[in-house]
Amino acid sequence: MSLLVADAYPNFSICGLPYYLSGDVGDWRSLAHRTTSDLEQAGLRLLLDHSAQAIDPAAKQVTVHGRRQLGYDRLVIGTGAVAVRPPIDGLDLPGVHVLHTMADTFALHRALAAGAGTAVTVGGGYIGLEMAEAFCARGLTVTVVEQAPALMPTVDLELGRLLGARNCAATTSRWSTTSPSRPSTPTPGG
Repeated sequence: MSLLVADAYPNFSICGLPYYLSGDVGDWRSLAHRTTSDLEQAGLRLLLDHSAQAIDPAAKQVTVHGRRQLGYDRLVIGTGAVAVRPPIDGLDLPGVHVLHTMADTFALHRALAAGAGTAVTVGGGYIGLEMAEAFCARGLTVTVVEQAPALMPTVDLELGRLLGARNCAATTSRWSTTSPSRPSTPTPGG
């Protein structure tokens, strides 16, 4: 069985990235559920840094990198996810990072090691709050910006507000809610 992987890091716990960046997980390799060797021994032929460009179902062929053809008997498409990039000017400026891949993680780790003192996390969901906690663990002053009326927009509004107030009281962080259609509203700790 062949497995196309868009980057060089198969089988990593993306949810664990904040814990590597905080220092709780000392070696990034510990984020792998199974090693590359384990996967290969299980019968997978890993094609790292590869992505499908086209599929020809009639010929049962996948075109990789525009030229290489891979045949298949059965095809499973697991597209994964992409990082949500809000419509904010300046996302491509130096010092602005997206956290989605191992490459993103290594770039952010280098920036933190260079001596950052403050951080702004855009997004107050699970990963955003875990990153705020990771930054606080590294001694940074953190601001979390969330466009919903409270942190953790997947939970009840009252609970999200409570989480924000507790988070701010326990750390050197603050949070605010904002939306492109309305001005920023400072909330607990802000």
